[in-house]
Amino acid sequence: MEYKRCSSCIPGLGVLTGYYQHGQLSPGDIYKNLISSSSPSDLDTVIEKLHTSISDACTDNPTQLPNKPSHPAPATWWSPFLQQLKRETKKLCRLYKSLNPPPNRDQAHKDFLHMRAWFYRECKKAKRREFRMFSGSFVNDPWGSLHKFIKKGSQNPNPLSSTSFEKNLLSHSVPKYLNSILNTFFSNPPPDTRPAHFHYSTPRHHPISHPDPPFTSVELRIACSSLKPRKAPGPDHIPGKFAKWMVSSFHDFFLLLYNSCLTLGHFPTAWKIGRLALIPKPHSDGDFTSSHRPITLLSAFSKIFESLLCHRLSHLLENNNLLNPLQFGFRRGVSPTDALFNLKTQISNAITSHQCCLLINLDIKSAFDHLCHPALISRLSNIGLSPSYISIYSSFLNNRQVTLQYRGFSCTTSPKRGCAQGSKSGPILWNIFFGPILSLPFPPGVHAQAFADDLQLVIHGDPNNF
Repeated sequence: MEYKRCSSCIPGLGVLTGYYQHGQLSPGDIYKNLISSSSPSDLDTVIEKLHTSISDACTDNPTQLPNKPSHPAPATWWSPFLQQLKRETKKLCRLYKSLNPPPNRDQAHKDFLHMRAWFYRECKKAKRREFRMFSGSFVNDPWGSLHKFIKKGSQNPNPLSSTSFEKNLLSHSVPKYLNSILNTFFSNPPPDTRPAHFHYSTPRHHPISHPDPPFTSVELRIACSSLKPRKAPGPDHIPGKFAKWMVSSFHDFFLLLYNSCLTLGHFPTAWKIGRLALIPKPHSDGDFTSSHRPITLLSAFSKIFESLLCHRLSHLLENNNLLNPLQFGFRRGVSPTDALFNLKTQISNAITSHQCCLLINLDIKSAFDHLCHPALISRLSNIGLSPSYISIYSSFLNNRQVTLQYRGFSCTTSPKRGCAQGSKSGPILWNIFFGPILSLPFPPGVHAQAFADDLQLVIHGDPNNF
């Protein structure tokens, strides 16, 4: 593998190449360890060395990665007239600087100053005019754009510095309160007291399953391109932009790494550790835990591996019609408009037939955080996943860790149920888990459909018997 040739073609990755060349860590060592990995523990060791080498290289060589030039949207007060004045001002400025004889240069300088003053005056007039229109709209619509602008500007970017959080800290120690927050979001499931014949069956091989081919270079490039580079990094503190460049540079190495995970049926332990970020919910007036959404920040390399798995899983589900057509959320080619149109059709048909119609909308509280692992694994087996994929998703769900940090304190928990919000696999796993509910034998006159974790029931019937 030619690491030097690959890394030199991408800016910023010379950091790692220089780090390797100084003898502190050889890329061949990690590559050899990866080839000889024959168990999940060996694979975890390789990934730990990879994360350590990247972190040490970034620490020893703090090279700034180049940013893409930003193109901000033009101001609302800007106009073609101002654009023309700007061009004329720049034109006179260039003419003034290019003239050498003093008489001509002095006249050109006066013309430039006169044009620049005119341009500045017109800009100020346009700004004042736009501000009067913006503030005048408040008289006719007090809850319009001005109210939204003021409210958005007053939001606290750090939810852990909010008033409700600080008040609770007055009566609790920081570690104890952090632990209570984690227990609220990631509570353990109650003990299973059902009879033995109600327990979930062990995973079994389904007839439509087939041997898993290794991931290809094209699949890896597609999964890498789907990673958003400006997302917050996970606990390894490796930015998404840097992870994308790493995978593009050491393409063969990471392809072998992900294929080793597929062959061993193992989701690496280092990629199951997440950092909890609490995002405020809009227009929520409840307590602190109910007014915030727990988002788990994961490693960028973990997201790329999940993208590889989800792409194949989605292909299997769609090509074999394994998803209920009445599930409109988290699916490619299906939009909220389709869900609304189908709902409107059911209601319109009931009204046209002179029937009574009742619409019930059910929202499953904390759906992702309360997903039952045994039921999901059993469902994955029933739809025809191969044993290696079932083993990977079993490893993905088990022994996860979530850490919440605040003011130097940290608290860690291991969720026994649920799927991390912020993971690539969460939406598609939820569709698989929720599908059997829509396939239940509902009574005549009952129509059920779902969008993500929202379930809609349309009940219609004869007015005399309704």
